[in-house]
Amino acid sequence: MMKPSIIKGFLLYYIISLTGSSYAVSLIRPPYLTPEDFERGKTLTPEERGYNSSTLRQHFSQHFEIRTNVWFDSKYKWPNARVPYIISSQYNDQERAVVAESIREWESKTCIRFIPKSNNDRDYLELTPQDGTNNYCYSYVGRQGGRQFVKMYAPICMSVGQYVHELGHAIGFGHEHQRPDRDHYIRINWANIDPQFYYAFDKYNSNQFTTMGMAYDYYSIMHYPDYSYSNNGKPTLVPTYPGHNIHNMNVILSPTDIQKTKKYYNC
Repeated sequence: MMKPSIIKGFLLYYIISLTGSSYAVSLIRPPYLTPEDFERGKTLTPEERGYNSSTLRQHFSQHFEIRTNVWFDSKYKWPNARVPYIISSQYNDQERAVVAESIREWESKTCIRFIPKSNNDRDYLELTPQDGTNNYCYSYVGRQGGRQFVKMYAPICMSVGQYVHELGHAIGFGHEHQRPDRDHYIRINWANIDPQFYYAFDKYNSNQFTTMGMAYDYYSIMHYPDYSYSNNGKPTLVPTYPGHNIHNMNVILSPTDIQKTKKYYNC
């Protein structure tokens, strides 16, 4: 057996078979993103980035799971906007590129920094397609303490728009359409919602969720598109004010998302 060697950031184990003249090569990816992952992220297709709105609406209506918590309390912030993480070796190269491009979206526009977990980091994210549950895509909101999953089941949940959204939860942001003041800006069509997902439209109270004085943002990465969780093909969310289009899921940070992050993390 040859010694492991690191080639372009990937750990390769060469296992020589004693049967016949063939040999097997097993690739074990590192628990952090590499420069190659970020380079591949630049070449993703529009669909991989999340611009296929019909696919996204289907994913939200059938597969999207979210476990919410409050982010009003400062204990849910990541100290110094530093978010330690590890990434599962189960993601393939294309999926790692999606994760890398999603992290780039946050890091290039805000002070948030995703840092490979060190031995000294007790609190960290584990970016994974599997967590031992039947949930497809979810994140807790804000820093929970210890090992914290961001689960994005591949390939169902793997678009940049969806991953940026889930990382937004992990950073500390709840859904825009669940704000305490949402009824002034959005109408919920309860009759069109699959009853098992009513919880995804519950309204936060002001003791749990603060708007930080920011205006309601139809174009936030944290806003659901209009057909989310529909049980009859009709809209579940309708803007109260005309001229706003939420037909497609937002796939990049809005100016308000950026401003809110800077304000929340004082940077």
